[in-house]
Amino acid sequence: RRERQHAEQSQVMSNPQPQETGSQLPPLNSPGLFYRLASGFYDTLIFMALCMLATLLLVVFQSGQNLQTFYVYHAGVKLLYQAGLLALGYVFFGWFWTHGGQTIGMRTWRLRVVCMDGSPTGWRRALIRYLRICPFYTSPSPRD
Repeated sequence: RRERQHAEQSQVMSNPQPQETGSQLPPLNSPGLFYRLASGFYDTLIFMALCMLATLLLVVFQSGQNLQTFYVYHAGVKLLYQAGLLALGYVFFGWFWTHGGQTIGMRTWRLRVVCMDGSPTGWRRALIRYLRICPFYTSPSPRD
């Protein structure tokens, strides 16, 4: 009996049945809220550090004035600075999403961004995804 089972297994392994190639894909596992928030928290810390470095460049060239005074005399600089931070965020998140599908926080929690068919995300999809998370990063502060 054992020899017959072994023979059947080897026959199945050597002659696998052709699988149907329909449009049915296995469902992608969606991570829970905790993993998403933890990953977002890690990425927020890293992105805040990048924003601080970008702000340091502005502070170095402000010639000793505080930022509010500097913005009064250089009106377009504040808008340019804010647009630059938004662009920095898109490049930061977009690069990671299009090159491997994982930001640093997502790697920690083993999360990955892919399209519904399992293919990597492109820059256009990364832009849409970034615009969806922007309200969390661009909410106005009480002083604005």
